Amino acid sequence: MALIVYLIGFVLLNVLISITMQKISQKYDKAEGYIGICSYSISFCVIFILIMRHEEYKELIVYFGWGTHGIYDLALALSIAILIYVFRMTFLIKNAKIIKIYFQIAAKAEDFYKIIIAPICEEILYRNLLLADMLKSHNLLFSAFAVSFIFSISHLHYEKFVYFFVCSFIFSYLFYFSGSVLYSIFSHILYNLLCCAIVVQTDSNE
Repeated sequence: MALIVYLIGFVLLNVLISITMQKISQKYDKAEGYIGICSYSISFCVIFILIMRHEEYKELIVYFGWGTHGIYDLALALSIAILIYVFRMTFLIKNAKIIKIYFQIAAKAEDFYKIIIAPICEEILYRNLLLADMLKSHNLLFSAFAVSFIFSISHLHYEKFVYFFVCSFIFSYLFYFSGSVLYSIFSHILYNLLCCAIVVQTDSNE
């Protein structure tokens, strides 16, 4: 229960810092791209330090090591990320005609935040800590469901609730069966990279 309170604090602190930075940087257009990086990083560091003050949560960090299957778990993690992305794109464009598909290099600060920082922070908090803690007293299905529900709510994009829930549920199972948060981090990073790098233009007028 304490971890859930910390996660709520993480979301609220992130929002508060973002709003504050936006008001401060209104006169600096170039600074806007770094708001997400700063607010997310600061919030994560503060909450992570507070969590690590509890001895029972320090033990959960052992999951940060490599799993027992090594390269096979890594291949599975990357394959899962690709499959989730293909499913997402298939669902989004099922009633539209694809006009153009092109790749763009993630060079903006927002892309760096979405591709690298967010997946690492989220996997450590939701999988490495919350899921691992819940697995001590609940089965995998219930734990993955509860964590995914909290994960989806915390994104504050309720129109995408089901989408976030499904992704989190899959990452939770990957974390459990691989035995390491590193694989869910790699899978999450690759998935976000694909979302940012592959641009699909569609025509849904037909």
